[in-house]
Amino acid sequence: MIIDQSYQHSDPSDGDLSRIGHRAAGVIGAAGRFCRMDEWVLESQRPVYDGWLKISRRTYVLPDGRRSDWDVLTGGHTVAVVARTTDGRFVLARQFRAGPGRLLLEVPGGHVDPGEDVVEAGVRELLEETGYKPGATTYLGSTWLAANFQIQRHFVFADGCRWVTEPDPGPEEFTEVVLLGEAEFVEHVRGGQLTDQDCGYRALDYLGLLEANQPPCRDTPSASKAAE
Repeated sequence: MIIDQSYQHSDPSDGDLSRIGHRAAGVIGAAGRFCRMDEWVLESQRPVYDGWLKISRRTYVLPDGRRSDWDVLTGGHTVAVVARTTDGRFVLARQFRAGPGRLLLEVPGGHVDPGEDVVEAGVRELLEETGYKPGATTYLGSTWLAANFQIQRHFVFADGCRWVTEPDPGPEEFTEVVLLGEAEFVEHVRGGQLTDQDCGYRALDYLGLLEANQPPCRDTPSASKAAE
């Protein structure tokens, strides 16, 4: 798609105040026709897979009038927690991840139960996976898992954490608790070997640790190395 930047609208007389002082909200569609950049209209949807993950196929009417099918992974909310102990170390859980197919050093987290408060869910997941309980918590915001996922991911920073009990993860979860120092945690987040890297960056930004810990320059990996 090509954004049309040639049209400036500054006349409020037509009542369309959303376009005043902005470039025309339009795109050139596949058929070469100019159309307004509006939200797609959901025409229909049907389930196509109902397992631990649920997928529905949605038919949308596009801004230029064409119809298009999209597979959307449905779901609720998840939460990830960056936890720091009373002596300034960060609490992580080493566990196997089926998608990457390897052990990763992860920040604690999991699914938010229906009706459960997001921060309380984060505290629960932290306790279950590591045995640590925070002295204070801060909600850091949320994002979407991906463009065609309905799952919304929430981020929590838990400070002043103390170990209070043995971990009690789920029957299919096997975790090893690992504590990292501040510099080690920053390097780990920047290294990308965790599935909640965005949560790590949210916490580092909140704590003001990004500018103080500039990463060294690294060569861009080749395609073969990136696929390993």
